[in-house]
Amino acid sequence: EAYQSPKFDEYVLVIEGSVELHHAGGVTVVEAGHGAFLPKGLRVKWVWPGPCSYVPICLPAFSPENCGREDEPGAPLAKTSESMETLRQLHYKATYPVIYHVALKERWEAAEASGETYYPPTFAQDGNFTHATADPHKLIEVLNHFYKREPGEWICLRMSIEGLAAAGVQTVFEATAPVGETPAIDFGA
Repeated sequence: EAYQSPKFDEYVLVIEGSVELHHAGGVTVVEAGHGAFLPKGLRVKWVWPGPCSYVPICLPAFSPENCGREDEPGAPLAKTSESMETLRQLHYKATYPVIYHVALKERWEAAEASGETYYPPTFAQDGNFTHATADPHKLIEVLNHFYKREPGEWICLRMSIEGLAAAGVQTVFEATAPVGETPAIDFGA
């Protein structure tokens, strides 16, 4: 594993084998039948000298966002940024099985009536991408930020990740992004 500085406290219980926890104070070896406590923010590198079975208990729970994993170039066993992004996407898709997209009712109904696929007007400009949100509570703020100059009646499309995948549509969770020429919305941290 690459070094990490988690934003959670972690208890490690080793069932079989052992793990070495490398940190600024040295190396802590945790053998089978023992455990260790890693306080939030401790920079640590996990090293397994052989097969190991262990139980990590993270408070609050582990997520790709709060694990604080560093890149470790050239390390064949370390999790890369690419593998961490894959983990993030799996986490998001499990956490947010439904996403929401807003569309002008007139455009949506025209696409339905013609039998053509609906694309938002900025689809090509945004890199063949349709924006959506996993948090329906943010829709009003999104509408006011991106679309308040567009008159008309709006509809909200509620789409399941599973249904989109079945239709061959890839869902990618990302940070807020511009829509057309309008800069990304800042929801704060």
